[in-house]
Amino acid sequence: MRDFCAALDLPMPEPKGVGSTYCFEKDLKLTHLDGTSTTGSIDLYREGCFVLEAKQGSTRAAAASAPVRGTRAHDRYMEAAFGQAVNYARNLAQRTPFVITCDIGHSFHIWDGFSGAYGGYGARRSYSLEDLRDPKVCEHFRALWLDPQSLDPARSRTAVTRDVAMALGGLAKSLESRFPPEAVARFLMRVVFTFFAEDVGLLPEKLFENALEGPWKERPEAFPKGMESLWDAMNTGGMWGPMKVLRFNGGLFQESLALDLTGEEIGRLAKASSFNWAQVDPSIFGTLLESALDPQERHRLGAHYTPRAFVERLLRPALEEPLRADWELAQAEAMALLGTEPTEDDKAKARKVLHDFQRNLAHVKVLDPACGSGNFLATSYDVLKRLEGEVQRRLEDLGETGRALAPRGCAGHAGPVHRP
Repeated sequence: MRDFCAALDLPMPEPKGVGSTYCFEKDLKLTHLDGTSTTGSIDLYREGCFVLEAKQGSTRAAAASAPVRGTRAHDRYMEAAFGQAVNYARNLAQRTPFVITCDIGHSFHIWDGFSGAYGGYGARRSYSLEDLRDPKVCEHFRALWLDPQSLDPARSRTAVTRDVAMALGGLAKSLESRFPPEAVARFLMRVVFTFFAEDVGLLPEKLFENALEGPWKERPEAFPKGMESLWDAMNTGGMWGPMKVLRFNGGLFQESLALDLTGEEIGRLAKASSFNWAQVDPSIFGTLLESALDPQERHRLGAHYTPRAFVERLLRPALEEPLRADWELAQAEAMALLGTEPTEDDKAKARKVLHDFQRNLAHVKVLDPACGSGNFLATSYDVLKRLEGEVQRRLEDLGETGRALAPRGCAGHAGPVHRP
């Protein structure tokens, strides 16, 4: 690890001591479920940053050697290291945002706890030593060491969402001087979703942005019909000019009314298109809806924005923890089928167990009794997708390659969410 720190121009660990905040072999009192306690030793610890547990696999079988990489024994070896690191983190006075396992001379595996938990073994992000040739990977590790909070996706998402809301706020006020507030809100929600769809790759690259920057900005009178034709294509699927457009279900584009914008207003939309909409929090939809209603109507509909952190605090025991308990059981069953040296038939049986769990996960229904701005449902969907990501990683570990990982009949996503 000293060579690693030197290569990335990171500070070297300090000598081990009682008050050391960055050192090798950090002593830690561990409290167990039966009430007893023992002393553990963290391989590498940096306060406020990470707990790192180091192991070393081998490339060939030999007497008294570590498990060979690529074998089931090595998988168990590294998974046990993850469990050990998480246990250390849980026993700290303040949990670190990251836990890391390292197969010395081979790879790093990283888990973050920004959502309130580190997730399971399948939630890892892995980097080989070869990946360190990429400057972006090096910068990621430097941030992990020096400014881990900068890696919190919620921080960047909040900043971008705030900037976007400010950019759209002026446009909304301008439109509300000519159109009913609810019509403005519905129009902007369709616009915002179109920005999302473009930046996450569901629409051809820069299709919407180019139209705003080009013909519509130059000829504002062409905007309403052009915008409506795009939304009609998104509602049914088909061609928009020479571009093929996917069908977007859910009913958002069943109404395709586009407001008549001035050149300046189209310019504001063009400026908004420059944001990375993949980083914008979905709660902005609720913010737009709420802003379009007068206070009395908001109270009647329950359309109030609830901060994401509050929603996650509710969802953790109500949704995530029960599902994660089922996921732990499914993993245990799958791993038991593998044995020490699993055959392809053993792996197929284990994959079936994981697919069964994935199928059940994809049919989870979440009820939003408030029927407000929708932030509760958007956050619930994130919880389900994070868990599905762990399932997919486990399936990849078991050789799932050529087939689609999404279960048939579930439209490629987990956790339908419903409003009454």
